[in-house]
Amino acid sequence: LLSLPDDVMIYAGHGPSSTIGDERRWNPFLKF
Repeated sequence: LLSLPDDVMIYAGHGPSSTIGDERRWNPFLKF
């Protein structure tokens, strides 16, 4: 998923929609 462009929308089964870019910046589980 992280190879997708930042503007790709994500519709998770919980919470509001997001984008790949937002998840890259703010999701602590994606910090390597």
